[in-house]
Amino acid sequence: MFRVVLLTLAVASFSGCVLRGTPAGPTERKMNAQILEGAYEVVSETTTLTKPQQSTERREAKDWTGIWLFHQGRFSETSMKRIRDWYKFPQNQQALGYESSAGTYQIERNKLTLNHDLSLNPLGIGHVTNLEFKITGDDLMLTETMHPYMEDLSEGQRTIVLKRLKPDQ
Repeated sequence: MFRVVLLTLAVASFSGCVLRGTPAGPTERKMNAQILEGAYEVVSETTTLTKPQQSTERREAKDWTGIWLFHQGRFSETSMKRIRDWYKFPQNQQALGYESSAGTYQIERNKLTLNHDLSLNPLGIGHVTNLEFKITGDDLMLTETMHPYMEDLSEGQRTIVLKRLKPDQ
């Protein structure tokens, strides 16, 4: 009888943990990271600012090329204007037409956190980017809600659409 009571209590305790929902453990995080595993090409990027002044910038594959890599909790992103015609070396990243960073990432449900360990822009090193992601077939949509911080007072939203590359591409 004592064994039956112990077994019943153990099952009830386990069921309670499952129903309450426990935080994602290391195994679950590792499985979540595998969701994004692979190489992606940039399809488009749209940035809509509400502050400091309202504006919208759209980058499309005909003008920009880029690749994002996700592998075992590490990421790398690189984007470049297809045509860069400057007569002297640009003074800023926007004029350069090239952006790049790499680091580690974590996934929690539909939230993706990028920790930028390397960056072409020195102010980007150590920056953390929080994105929501949605996967539809081979498309990966990343959405960042931009909040002002010391180095960038921009406020708004950035949406990046990526397409997963097939192994033979």
